Amino acid sequence: MNTQAKVPDRLATSIRNQPETGMGYSVGDLLLKDGRVITRVVIDSGFIVSVDRRTEITFNPEEIESFMVTHDRTAVVRKK
Repeated sequence: MNTQAKVPDRLATSIRNQPETGMGYSVGDLLLKDGRVITRVVIDSGFIVSVDRRTEITFNPEEIESFMVTHDRTAVVRKK
């Protein structure tokens, strides 16, 4: 299981063209090629850093069809 995964280059422009949730990061939902939707995904500087507040990435990033920003800040793990 990965704890961080690079977003495929083919999605970089699409993600950059959507408004950021915060400084350098976006929160949204991923649509995978098999139709599954992965919610509350945090992408920071081109990397998936968490999914639903967990750091384990349990899917292959190459299977991502699209990313839609939702700005769901409850997905962000706050440092204490």
